[in-house]
Amino acid sequence: MPGGDVIGRQGEPAHALIVVTKGAVALTHRSPSGHSSVVGFRYPGELVMPQRQLFQWPVTTTALCASSTCQIRFEELSELSEHGREFTDLLFDVAAMQMAESYQHAALLTHKEVDQRLAWFLLDFAARNHGRQTPRQGLELPMTRSVIADYIGIRTETVCRALARLKASRLIALVNRRRLHILDRRALTDLAKAGRPGAARTA
Repeated sequence: MPGGDVIGRQGEPAHALIVVTKGAVALTHRSPSGHSSVVGFRYPGELVMPQRQLFQWPVTTTALCASSTCQIRFEELSELSEHGREFTDLLFDVAAMQMAESYQHAALLTHKEVDQRLAWFLLDFAARNHGRQTPRQGLELPMTRSVIADYIGIRTETVCRALARLKASRLIALVNRRRLHILDRRALTDLAKAGRPGAARTA
Protein backbone atom coordinates (compact mmCIF):
# COMPACT_ATOMS: atom_id res chain seq x y z
CA MET A 1 0.00 0.00 0.00
CA PRO A 2 1.26 3.52 -0.68
CA GLY A 3 2.04 6.08 1.97
CA GLY A 4 -1.06 7.86 3.26
CA ASP A 5 -3.36 4.84 3.11
CA VAL A 6 -5.46 4.39 6.25
CA ILE A 7 -5.34 0.81 7.55
CA GLY A 8 -7.65 1.23 10.53
CA ARG A 9 -9.60 4.27 11.71
CA GLN A 10 -10.08 5.17 15.37
CA GLY A 11 -13.47 4.12 16.73
CA GLU A 12 -14.35 1.89 13.80
CA PRO A 13 -14.99 -1.85 14.30
CA ALA A 14 -11.95 -4.11 14.07
CA HIS A 15 -12.03 -7.75 13.04
CA ALA A 16 -8.32 -8.56 12.88
CA LEU A 17 -4.94 -7.71 14.30
CA ILE A 18 -2.36 -6.09 12.07
CA VAL A 19 1.28 -7.08 11.80
CA VAL A 20 3.53 -4.64 9.95
CA THR A 21 5.73 -6.62 7.55
CA LYS A 22 7.33 -3.79 5.56
CA GLY A 23 7.66 -0.04 5.86
CA ALA A 24 6.15 1.82 8.81
CA VAL A 25 2.82 3.08 10.08
CA ALA A 26 1.86 6.01 12.29
CA LEU A 27 -0.63 5.80 15.15
CA THR A 28 -2.75 8.94 15.49
CA HIS A 29 -5.12 9.56 18.39
CA ARG A 30 -8.06 11.95 18.19
CA SER A 31 -9.12 13.45 21.52
CA PRO A 32 -12.79 14.11 22.42
CA SER A 33 -12.16 17.78 21.56
CA GLY A 34 -11.20 16.77 18.02
CA HIS A 35 -7.44 17.37 18.31
CA SER A 36 -5.33 14.70 16.58
CA SER A 37 -1.72 13.89 17.37
CA VAL A 38 0.78 11.17 16.51
CA VAL A 39 1.29 8.97 19.57
CA GLY A 40 3.49 6.24 18.13
CA PHE A 41 4.83 4.25 15.22
CA ARG A 42 4.90 0.58 14.34
CA TYR A 43 7.73 -0.97 12.34
CA PRO A 44 8.20 -4.42 10.74
CA GLY A 45 7.36 -7.22 13.16
CA GLU A 46 5.26 -5.02 15.45
CA LEU A 47 1.53 -5.31 16.17
CA VAL A 48 -1.49 -3.06 16.02
CA MET A 49 -4.51 -4.47 17.84
CA PRO A 50 -7.95 -3.17 18.79
CA GLN A 51 -9.26 -2.60 22.28
CA ARG A 52 -10.00 -5.90 23.98
CA GLN A 53 -13.59 -5.23 25.06
CA LEU A 54 -14.93 -2.94 22.33
CA PHE A 55 -13.12 -4.48 19.36
CA GLN A 56 -12.60 -1.01 17.96
CA TRP A 57 -9.42 0.63 16.75
CA PRO A 58 -8.02 2.80 19.58
CA VAL A 59 -6.08 4.92 17.10
CA THR A 60 -6.01 5.65 13.39
CA THR A 61 -3.26 3.65 11.69
CA THR A 62 -1.80 5.18 8.54
CA ALA A 63 1.01 3.99 6.26
CA LEU A 64 3.93 6.43 6.35
CA CYS A 65 5.50 5.10 3.17
CA ALA A 66 5.09 2.14 0.83
CA SER A 67 4.20 -0.51 3.39
CA SER A 68 2.83 -4.02 3.74
CA THR A 69 0.82 -5.54 6.55
CA CYS A 70 -0.56 -8.94 7.43
CA GLN A 71 -4.05 -9.05 8.93
CA ILE A 72 -5.03 -12.04 11.04
CA ARG A 73 -8.70 -12.37 11.90
CA PHE A 74 -9.44 -13.10 15.54
CA GLU A 75 -11.16 -16.40 14.80
CA GLU A 76 -7.94 -17.56 13.10
CA LEU A 77 -5.73 -16.84 16.11
CA SER A 78 -6.69 -20.03 17.92
CA GLU A 79 -5.39 -22.02 14.95
CA LEU A 80 -1.90 -20.54 15.41
CA SER A 81 -1.39 -22.07 18.83
CA GLU A 82 -2.52 -25.17 20.67
CA HIS A 83 -3.28 -22.93 23.63
CA GLY A 84 -5.95 -21.01 21.71
CA ARG A 85 -7.54 -18.49 24.09
CA GLU A 86 -4.39 -18.06 26.17
CA PHE A 87 -2.44 -17.12 23.05
CA THR A 88 -5.06 -14.57 22.02
CA ASP A 89 -5.14 -13.07 25.53
CA LEU A 90 -1.35 -12.78 25.49
CA LEU A 91 -1.44 -10.86 22.21
CA PHE A 92 -4.06 -8.49 23.59
CA ASP A 93 -1.92 -7.93 26.69
CA VAL A 94 1.19 -7.23 24.61
CA ALA A 95 -0.71 -4.84 22.34
CA ALA A 96 -2.26 -3.03 25.32
CA MET A 97 1.17 -2.65 26.92
CA GLN A 98 2.64 -1.27 23.69
CA MET A 99 -0.18 1.24 23.35
CA ALA A 100 0.19 2.34 26.97
CA GLU A 101 3.92 2.81 26.39
CA SER A 102 3.18 4.93 23.32
CA TYR A 103 0.98 7.29 25.32
CA GLN A 104 3.51 7.35 28.17
CA HIS A 105 6.42 8.16 25.88
CA ALA A 106 4.44 10.91 24.19
CA ALA A 107 3.71 12.46 27.60
CA LEU A 108 7.28 12.09 28.90
CA LEU A 109 8.78 13.71 25.81
CA THR A 110 7.03 16.98 26.60
CA HIS A 111 9.21 17.30 29.73
CA LYS A 112 12.48 16.96 27.83
CA GLU A 113 14.54 19.56 26.07
CA VAL A 114 14.12 19.73 22.30
CA ASP A 115 17.48 18.12 21.53
CA GLN A 116 16.78 15.38 24.06
CA ARG A 117 13.45 14.60 22.41
CA LEU A 118 15.01 14.31 18.98
CA ALA A 119 17.94 12.23 20.24
CA TRP A 120 15.53 9.84 21.98
CA PHE A 121 13.41 9.54 18.83
CA LEU A 122 16.41 8.76 16.59
CA LEU A 123 17.76 6.15 19.01
CA ASP A 124 14.33 4.53 19.41
CA PHE A 125 13.91 4.34 15.63
CA ALA A 126 17.39 2.86 15.19
CA ALA A 127 16.93 0.28 17.96
CA ARG A 128 13.53 -0.92 16.74
CA ASN A 129 14.68 -1.19 13.13
CA HIS A 130 18.33 -2.21 13.46
CA GLY A 131 18.87 -3.36 17.05
CA ARG A 132 22.21 -2.33 18.50
CA GLN A 133 23.89 -2.19 15.09
CA THR A 134 24.29 1.14 13.32
CA PRO A 135 23.79 0.42 9.61
CA ARG A 136 26.63 1.59 7.41
CA GLN A 137 24.21 2.93 4.83
CA GLY A 138 22.59 5.12 7.48
CA LEU A 139 19.05 5.40 8.75
CA GLU A 140 16.22 5.96 6.27
CA LEU A 141 13.42 7.71 8.13
CA PRO A 142 10.00 6.83 6.69
CA MET A 143 8.30 9.87 8.21
CA THR A 144 8.51 13.54 7.28
CA ARG A 145 9.91 16.13 9.64
CA SER A 146 6.41 17.45 10.25
CA VAL A 147 5.31 14.00 11.46
CA ILE A 148 8.37 13.81 13.73
CA ALA A 149 7.52 17.26 15.05
CA ASP A 150 3.94 16.21 15.80
CA TYR A 151 5.14 13.11 17.64
CA ILE A 152 7.75 14.79 19.85
CA GLY A 153 5.61 17.86 20.46
CA ILE A 154 7.47 20.64 18.70
CA ARG A 155 7.18 22.68 15.50
CA THR A 156 8.59 21.47 12.20
CA GLU A 157 11.09 24.33 11.99
CA THR A 158 12.27 23.42 15.50
CA VAL A 159 13.02 19.87 14.30
CA CYS A 160 15.13 21.34 11.49
CA ARG A 161 17.09 23.54 13.92
CA ALA A 162 17.60 20.64 16.33
CA LEU A 163 18.90 18.41 13.53
CA ALA A 164 21.32 21.19 12.56
CA ARG A 165 22.59 21.37 16.16
CA LEU A 166 23.11 17.59 16.32
CA LYS A 167 24.96 17.80 13.02
CA ALA A 168 27.13 20.71 14.23
CA SER A 169 27.99 18.68 17.35
CA ARG A 170 28.99 15.77 15.08
CA LEU A 171 26.48 13.42 16.67
CA ILE A 172 24.82 12.80 13.31
CA ALA A 173 25.48 13.41 9.62
CA LEU A 174 22.62 14.43 7.35
CA VAL A 175 22.63 12.87 3.88
CA ASN A 176 19.27 14.26 2.75
CA ARG A 177 15.89 15.05 4.30
CA ARG A 178 15.19 11.38 5.10
CA ARG A 179 18.62 9.73 5.43
CA LEU A 180 21.15 10.29 8.20
CA HIS A 181 24.06 8.59 9.94
CA ILE A 182 24.54 8.32 13.70
CA LEU A 183 28.19 9.25 14.20
CA ASP A 184 28.41 9.06 18.00
CA ARG A 185 25.81 6.73 19.51
CA ARG A 186 27.19 7.06 23.05
CA ALA A 187 27.03 10.85 23.01
CA LEU A 188 23.57 10.76 21.46
CA THR A 189 22.46 8.35 24.21
CA ASP A 190 23.91 10.61 26.90
CA LEU A 191 22.03 13.55 25.39
CA ALA A 192 18.75 11.61 25.25
CA LYS A 193 19.11 10.65 28.93
CA ALA A 194 20.49 13.79 30.53
CA GLY A 195 20.48 16.61 28.05
CA ARG A 196 23.22 19.20 28.00
CA PRO A 197 23.67 22.72 29.28
CA GLY A 198 22.06 25.27 27.01
CA ALA A 199 20.04 22.82 24.92
CA ALA A 200 16.98 24.53 23.51
CA ARG A 201 13.67 24.14 25.31
CA THR A 202 11.53 26.07 22.87
CA ALA A 203 8.91 23.94 21.17
